[in-house]
Amino acid sequence: MQRIHDTKRITAYLKDSGLSACFSDHSLPFELYTFTRGEILNNSLDPYDHICFLLEGDIRICHIRDDGTPFEIAVCSGLTCLGDIEFASGVFSSHIIETMTPAVCLALPLAQCRSVLENDPVFLRFILHSIANKMIGMSNMISMPSGLRERVLYYMRMQCPGGELRSVLKASQALACSQRQLLRILKDLCREKAVEHTGHGRYRLV
Repeated sequence: MQRIHDTKRITAYLKDSGLSACFSDHSLPFELYTFTRGEILNNSLDPYDHICFLLEGDIRICHIRDDGTPFEIAVCSGLTCLGDIEFASGVFSSHIIETMTPAVCLALPLAQCRSVLENDPVFLRFILHSIANKMIGMSNMISMPSGLRERVLYYMRMQCPGGELRSVLKASQALACSQRQLLRILKDLCREKAVEHTGHGRYRLV
């Protein structure tokens, strides 16, 4: 992790990502951080100390079971709020957030601005929307069928815009299987004419 002390870049990121529209107060002390691939983001930025906003890169969120094994909950990219559930509940999370690619985040130190955020209706609406989307995503994961073939079809139907899988890598990570396993299933589905191959690493429901 590296902190970048560059107010112009912070201002540009806030504007370009649309994040500035999620706050009433535009003088909040945002901090800019970059991460390399494979870092555990919330080891460096504890949700009790900071609320973070992923701007660039891909991350995966995993739950750690009682036996210590990880269970992947979600793969995220683009503007994503990290620490929203902890901010709202005050409850410790056993999730880990791992960067799958180099990533860029903005963060707010809660010691300095928690009271401001708790009284900002614009920010609270943003947090409510963020948490609701995560709950919907987790519900979809729980209801996903157990067989890999059925899970692939469910994933394409429910989580791929237009029913088109656009990245075998991201899909394999979301489905907790290898790319080879996924490609084998997709090949079978193409043979059955349930799915069509639309381009490199791209498949669409028929």
